[in-house]
Amino acid sequence: MTTSATVKDLPIKLRIKRVLEAQGYHCPLEVVLSHFESQDTRQDLKRILLTDIDVLGIRFEPDLRQNIIVADCKSGRESEVNRIFWLRGIMDYFLAQEGIFLKPQMHSQARALGPKLGIRVLDEKGLAILEKGLELDSSSFRTNGMTLYQRMSALWGLQLEPGQNPTQKQLVIKSVYQYLQYNYWMVDDYVNIQTIIDRFGKIRADIYPDDLKSKYLAFVGLQRLSLSIIKMSGYVAARDLSDVATQFRTAFFGGPYRMRTSIQIMEYLKRLSEFSRIEERLELEPPYFSELVEIVNRIILNSRHAAKILQHLDVILTEHLFGSKQSLEKVLGNIYSTEALVLLKRIAAMFAKYTGLREGLFEELWGL
Repeated sequence: MTTSATVKDLPIKLRIKRVLEAQGYHCPLEVVLSHFESQDTRQDLKRILLTDIDVLGIRFEPDLRQNIIVADCKSGRESEVNRIFWLRGIMDYFLAQEGIFLKPQMHSQARALGPKLGIRVLDEKGLAILEKGLELDSSSFRTNGMTLYQRMSALWGLQLEPGQNPTQKQLVIKSVYQYLQYNYWMVDDYVNIQTIIDRFGKIRADIYPDDLKSKYLAFVGLQRLSLSIIKMSGYVAARDLSDVATQFRTAFFGGPYRMRTSIQIMEYLKRLSEFSRIEERLELEPPYFSELVEIVNRIILNSRHAAKILQHLDVILTEHLFGSKQSLEKVLGNIYSTEALVLLKRIAAMFAKYTGLREGLFEELWGL
């Protein structure tokens, strides 16, 4: 929900987002953290807002290690000390290496406290100096700022007339929006991969290449899916580079204990099906599992380039999806990587194949 405070803070959010992008970060804006709990005996879960993060910066190193920065942007009279302690808690939740607290004017106690907690404090003058040091006035990462933000916001979610109830199809599409916006940030990556593919498979017949809203939803889904795949690749790389398949399989099923439980359940179901003479073949792995393992292996073997996948996808989403004619090489400069683009296409091809999404939804990507 947009409030007068968030609108007032938006220019600062967009500026620090641009600063982080210039340093190689993938930067989701306004990340919402929620708690979900059951309602009485119903199966539906009620979402309870916990808090939101103005800018989340995620950067992968050439060996797939993550660097995470959380930025909090305020322009009102909020207590700076309280916000800094709040930001430290959010950093711990996301295992962030650094925090940034921004406010047009900063008191001395905030400047003294912030660095002790791993938080950089920036006022308006400091932000301008940082932008100048990064040469952002002529940076290829500059976007249309507020206009682009408004266009992307207008494409997100269902737009219904006052008093209009969503159809059953619209409710299913709404569940995809909700998962990508809310659930995704609270769920393990192995669950996110499976859930994103499953939920987009359910809406494949209801999103179209000639509809910009549909294309934007598909690209955000690809963005979240790619992030989870790269994070899991980094997890595997940190454990055993010589046995990617085994390590990924264990991680994909939630660790050794959960994998063993899943195998036991599957064996029980197979025995039950044999007893019931059910001919349907039961498999523990989903149909896309082997292809996903191959993608993870390629990401690990080409980690220096794979670390740039999200930056390429960000430019495609913010530039090419809205009709920009600039080449990817020109926009990204020396960050451009043919190998990163090839890996991104492999993820997108798997995503489209096993969800049944129409090929034209990613035509901006295929044309590169």
